[in-house]
Amino acid sequence: MNRSGPHQCMQCARLLISRAMASTTSARSPALIGVCQMTNSNDMEVNWKVAQGFIERAVERKCKMLFFPECFDFVGVQKEDQITMAFDESDSFLTRFRDAAKQHGLWMSLGGFHNKDPSGSLPWNSHIVIDSSGETRARYDKLHLFDLEIPGKVRLMESEFSKAGKENVELHNKVDIYCALHQMVPPVSTPIGNLGLSICYDLRFPELSIWNRKAGAHILSFPSGFTLTTGLAHWEVRWIIPKIRQK
Repeated sequence: MNRSGPHQCMQCARLLISRAMASTTSARSPALIGVCQMTNSNDMEVNWKVAQGFIERAVERKCKMLFFPECFDFVGVQKEDQITMAFDESDSFLTRFRDAAKQHGLWMSLGGFHNKDPSGSLPWNSHIVIDSSGETRARYDKLHLFDLEIPGKVRLMESEFSKAGKENVELHNKVDIYCALHQMVPPVSTPIGNLGLSICYDLRFPELSIWNRKAGAHILSFPSGFTLTTGLAHWEVRWIIPKIRQK
């Protein structure tokens, strides 16, 4: 998939510093977080150098946790790159982030990244959270793949180079139906609160956010690599809030 030109990813190289409540107890002071916006290529070394700069700046500002976007590892030039360049969680690329987390005592939200399936099938789009010891605390594989084709304008078929997270077969009712269909990943406890994991197009499916809130999430995360056109449509605040609040 080529995200250059008119379909350029809605990411830019800057670090946003914000505050998040470290707990639901008002006695606790807010903790600083860093949110990284990137324009990545298929050159993972260049992408790492950009990420390394963000890590250093976050440490200088005494951030407790740093958030990287979807495709923080790379954005392939061709559709096949998303498959052939995929790697697993033990790869040296992720080891750099783990080592940096340990060195600086920093939690990180990474992803999604192109997570290689050892069976040889399509990779997952995986969002992981690593702690200040560099250990994985949670992994979420994107449930909702973004397939869009508008003749003459844009064609983005995520299902051609990525596969959705695993599914179960039991059914219940309403939001429980949604949860039973998927192997849900509970919110992970972090220094800034309980974090609910999602990725990009998951934003369009409020059941996931509702489930995370009911499961105790204080913060909902949607690391994203939207194109310019689709990103403008999905991040319209007046459209999003009613969807998240429904039910």
